[in-house]
Amino acid sequence: MSESDRVKLISEKRWELAKAHLDRADQSANMMRGILFPSASAAIAYVLQQRASDGNSLHVVSLLLFLGSAALVFVSWDLQKQKSIDRFNALLNNDLATYDTHATLRPNLTLDRFSGGLFGLAVLFEALIMFTK
Repeated sequence: MSESDRVKLISEKRWELAKAHLDRADQSANMMRGILFPSASAAIAYVLQQRASDGNSLHVVSLLLFLGSAALVFVSWDLQKQKSIDRFNALLNNDLATYDTHATLRPNLTLDRFSGGLFGLAVLFEALIMFTK
C-alpha cells in the first residue's frame, strides 16, 4: 500500500478509527477495573490480615510491593487511555501527522511487565514469610 493510499484510507475511515480508539480506551478501563482492583484489594486485605494475626512486620514489604504493582498497572492503563484519546482527537481534527506520531509510540509493555514482576515478587515474599514461620 502506497503512502497516498494509506492516507486516503485513514481519511475515509476517520470516524470508524476514532470510534475504535475510544472503544479501546473504554475496554482498557473496564479490564483494569475488573481485574486489577479486586485482585489488589484481595491481596492487600490478605496481607493486612496476616500481619494482624501474626504480628510479623515483614508483611509490610509485600504490602508495599502489591501497592506498587497496582499503581504501575493503573499508570500504564492511564497512559494507554490518554494515547487513545489523543489519537481520537487527532482523527477528529484530521491531523494525520499527530495520529502517526501516536501510532509509533512504544506500548506500555515495560510498565505492565514490571508491575507483573512486582506482583509476583510480593506473592513469593508472602510465601517465604508463610513457610519460614
